[in-house]
Amino acid sequence: MKRIFILAIVLLLTLIPFGCKNAPAATPGDGAQTLMPPSAGDAIEASNGNAISPADAGAEIKNYEELVAALNDTNVTRAHISADMEISSSEEQTFEREGFILTIDEGVTVTLGDGFIMVFFGSEEEPGVVVNGTLKIQGTMDFGAMTLLNNGTLEILSGGLLAPGMSTIENHGTVSIDSNGQIRLERGSGLQNYANLVNQGTIDITDDGGSLQNLAGATLENNGHIAFNGNYQNEGVYQGAEQEPQGAVG
Repeated sequence: MKRIFILAIVLLLTLIPFGCKNAPAATPGDGAQTLMPPSAGDAIEASNGNAISPADAGAEIKNYEELVAALNDTNVTRAHISADMEISSSEEQTFEREGFILTIDEGVTVTLGDGFIMVFFGSEEEPGVVVNGTLKIQGTMDFGAMTLLNNGTLEILSGGLLAPGMSTIENHGTVSIDSNGQIRLERGSGLQNYANLVNQGTIDITDDGGSLQNLAGATLENNGHIAFNGNYQNEGVYQGAEQEPQGAVG
């Protein structure tokens, strides 16, 4: 009996290693692999709220043909101009795109001629045109029912005319009107200056709802002419060769 018991123990000890080979214990490396969270790179890609996808930035525009194509495509709701270009048309073109947002990238210069009219761009929450670079107006820029936000430079060249209707120009950069250039604030349109407005030409504030506000902390330098028939308010600094318009508030 004792001999049979010893043989059973020997047989059991012989079989145990084979069982271990079929079901090995987890090594430290295997354990780390099982418990490890996603890699840092994957986490940043998934959770980085500052990363802007191409869809969020909108369609990239490098020439006039691409701009027209984007405006004619109802699936495109945002576009940004990334290269210097000229916008001009031999025939008048009106683009009515409610909610569409067009941005001029920082460091980019866009020169606008005649025949290009924008209506209903943007919304109550977002401006329709955002200038982070430079927008030069050498023809007539006539737009309606939208807000133009300038964070860079908006320049009305000699012979150029900026004539919005039922719209707002909000300036946080520099707006300059060259000699023989003109801004006409008419049909319920207003210019709100939060930064720098330099006039060497003409600012025409009409009596059909035109308004000009030079807000606190802003500077209006007027060495041209302000035709004041509408609403003019100054809470900032007024300077220049021409006397400040009568009836000014501030």
